[in-house]
Amino acid sequence: MESKKEIYDLIPQEYYPKTLLFKAKEDLKTVLDTINKTEIKFPLIAKPDIGLRGTAVKKIDTINELEKYIENATFD
Repeated sequence: MESKKEIYDLIPQEYYPKTLLFKAKEDLKTVLDTINKTEIKFPLIAKPDIGLRGTAVKKIDTINELEKYIENATFD
């Protein structure tokens, strides 16, 4: 399976939404700091970098939801 981030890196950025990649179990503060720097706003979509056939794709509306997603994610 291929990394979504690696595929996005081949496409001009104006053709896909702002995208960030975080390693599994990244701390919430780092994630929020990075999100704020890139001006990504809630709601946002969180999904695995390597395809899990749609599982673990979630719409995240709040910081609390993001924190729970990060805690449970075993993937980048």
